[in-house]
Amino acid sequence: FLSEAGALKLIPRGWNMAGVKSPESVADHVYRAMLCGYAIAEMEGEDPHKIVQMLLFHDLHETRIGDLNKISQRYVGSPQAELNAAKEQSQRMPAGMKRSYLQLFNEFEEQKTKAAIIAKDADLMECGLQGIEYVQRGYSQAQDWVDRCRAALKTGSAKKLFDEAEKSSSPWLDG
Repeated sequence: FLSEAGALKLIPRGWNMAGVKSPESVADHVYRAMLCGYAIAEMEGEDPHKIVQMLLFHDLHETRIGDLNKISQRYVGSPQAELNAAKEQSQRMPAGMKRSYLQLFNEFEEQKTKAAIIAKDADLMECGLQGIEYVQRGYSQAQDWVDRCRAALKTGSAKKLFDEAEKSSSPWLDG
C-alpha cells in the first residue's frame, strides 16, 4: 500500500490541456490541498484534522486510474470507477485504516457534511491556486481552471482566501 501511495509522486496533474509542459504531481496537489483544508477548517470553526485526513486520501485512487481532466472523465471516469479503485486499494491496508479510508472517501464523495464541503473547497482552491501560478508563468489557458474553481467554491472562507491569492502576484512574498 505505501509503495502504491508513493506512485502519486509520479503521476502528473492534468494541466496538459492548458499547455503546461511539466505540471505538478498528484502528490504535490494533495500536500497543498491538505494545507488549504487546514486553513479553511480553522476559519470555518471545523475540525482541521478530519479535513486533512479526508484530503490525504481524496486522490489516492488516481494511482490506479490517473488524474483525468473533466473531458476525459466524461468518457472513462466515473464515481463508480473511483470507488472500485478505493475498495481494491483498501484491501492492502490495516483494518482500522481501511475503515477510516473508505468512510472518509465516501463522505468526501457524497458532499453531505460540512467537513466534506470544506475538503472539496480545499481541493478546488488548491487547483485554482495552481492555475493562478500557471497563468502568472504565461500559461493563459489555465485561466479557465481558475475561473471554474472560483465559481465552485462554497464556503465563505475559501472564497476569501482565493480572492486574496488572486490579488497578489506572489502571494508567499507579500509577507
